[in-house]
Amino acid sequence: MSSTDKHRKIKTYELEKIVVEHFRPRQNLVVPNVSWGFFGHSRNSDNHEADLLVCTDAGCLWEIELKVSKSDLLADFKKRHRHFDSRLKHVWFAMPFDLVATAEQLLDERFGIMYPEWREVETPYWVSSGWHIVVHRKPKQLSDYKATDKEKQELLRLCALRVWGLKAKLGKMMSRSLDDTSSK
Repeated sequence: MSSTDKHRKIKTYELEKIVVEHFRPRQNLVVPNVSWGFFGHSRNSDNHEADLLVCTDAGCLWEIELKVSKSDLLADFKKRHRHFDSRLKHVWFAMPFDLVATAEQLLDERFGIMYPEWREVETPYWVSSGWHIVVHRKPKQLSDYKATDKEKQELLRLCALRVWGLKAKLGKMMSRSLDDTSSK
């Protein structure tokens, strides 16, 4: 990839994959689309959906919002919620580089800003290239809360629901694909 492409436009699923890898899913629990099963159960939380919720091995909870367009970023400010939950230690916004200046104007210091960048690393033994997250601004620490075992269990349950839902969708897609090829 040329240096001019290192900040190219990316799709939501690409951004999600890059961000998930940044938060080390082999070490931390990273759950997509967390809402009704976790947020909004008390007055210490507004009812919203986190694009990604990370539960670190220490039990800290970090929300990550994924934004891939200016309209997507602006739409977030038309919603009633403000990404508030008393259990969240950090709230991050991940976006392509071209949205960072807009995000700086819209997001107060509570929110961290990160973006993906393509990097090539060359050593005497090998060359490696790929997407890496650049932390543009660190978020303010919002709490010292540690998730309880019950909350961790709930996040695991929600993650499993996502997996089985996706497997069902893939099964339907594969069945349709096989039906299409067998009818030819």
